[in-house]
Amino acid sequence: MRTRAVFLLVWTPASEQGEHKHGGLIFRNRPLPYWLEYIRRLGGDRSPVILVQNQCDGGLGEYLNLPVAEDLLSPLLADGRLFTRVAYSAKDNSGRPRLLDALQQAVQKLRKVQGRPLIGRNRLAVWEQLRARRDTDTRETDAARRKHRLLPYREFADLCREHGVRGAAGFAEVLHHAGMVFYQSQLFDDQLVLDQSWALKAVYALFTCEGGVYDILRPLGGRFTRPLLDKLLWDKRGFSKADQESLLGMMETSGICFIHRHVWDSDDEAEYVAPDLLPEGIEALGDELAARWDLLSDEPLEANFDYPFLSPSIARSVLSEFGSLAGATALYWRYGLCLYDRESRATAIVEEIPNADGYGGRIRLRTKGEGAAKLLARLVEWINRLNRRSGWSGQLVEPSPASGIDSDPEQIEPTTPPPLAPAEPEVYVSYAWVQER
Repeated sequence: MRTRAVFLLVWTPASEQGEHKHGGLIFRNRPLPYWLEYIRRLGGDRSPVILVQNQCDGGLGEYLNLPVAEDLLSPLLADGRLFTRVAYSAKDNSGRPRLLDALQQAVQKLRKVQGRPLIGRNRLAVWEQLRARRDTDTRETDAARRKHRLLPYREFADLCREHGVRGAAGFAEVLHHAGMVFYQSQLFDDQLVLDQSWALKAVYALFTCEGGVYDILRPLGGRFTRPLLDKLLWDKRGFSKADQESLLGMMETSGICFIHRHVWDSDDEAEYVAPDLLPEGIEALGDELAARWDLLSDEPLEANFDYPFLSPSIARSVLSEFGSLAGATALYWRYGLCLYDRESRATAIVEEIPNADGYGGRIRLRTKGEGAAKLLARLVEWINRLNRRSGWSGQLVEPSPASGIDSDPEQIEPTTPPPLAPAEPEVYVSYAWVQER
């Protein structure tokens, strides 16, 4: 969202509250202030925003006053991002000329502020090659014959050299910002995604009720394997095993899932967990969590990271980060986990705590056990690094870990916790008898 973009924010008064159904699932409607705050916090700081009120059939029904508090609008007005408002009807196309004009003017403004990228003849040749590959796949009706969905970076670099283009890494970034490809060097096994719609459709099919995949995975606690997804969905859509492995790699590096169990001599035995399909709330763990946490008698140490806007992607990424490390040794819920660290001999709970008002929240870290202070310091540093890497605005708030403690997060070693002594004595009666003589 921080790339070169014009944000077209479509809303209707009827969808400001309540719920709606899509793909067999029920979703809570988010009001217009939520999406404006989303763009303000996560979007590019010079990207224009066009507010489109839909369902203005016949040019009627436009709200004169937006249902948005002044303190949310003023930052977008002050930096010039709130570009204009348009009344539109997708039903009868009322307001279409005004919408097209607003888009054209917003693009011109974007080019004026950020500059118009000039790529040169050699780079244009590479651009045309990539577009030709993508278009070839688009025309192919047999999904199994589409060969250009992904492009390894090495092949892209070779293509650049072939056309005399220097600085393949910089040009890949230009193509990413222009929307021609999706590419980030740390993601997708260092591949450029040419067919972005293919990847999105294949992944998001897991989170709708269409095809019954969601209804199967949710009772399984969001756990799945590649062969299971092949049987339920991907084989029917013509995805080869290589396609499926690429999709799983995308999902893993994007934080959509993480490896829960892994058998090192067989990739197909890897079991994944999708945080969005985990049981809802910490209460879902019940006695299992109580046995790891409640039986520890000491008071927990705590640290919090505050986020002015706590999007679902933040909690999902945090959970996937720690889940990739802890695997099957931790307990999970949406969005939180409980892990035991072998090195510090301490237990931690990491969870999302949304604010009661507004759209912010915090990631709360709590630890108990022998080395609780050490584990807390290491978890705090882990979140600090994740904030820096992802460009999040999370700030550590009091209380913070004590100083002088080894805070190297690489020292965290999750493992299955040792059994704890019960809070009260337990008596067992044996009904076994010595053999009668």
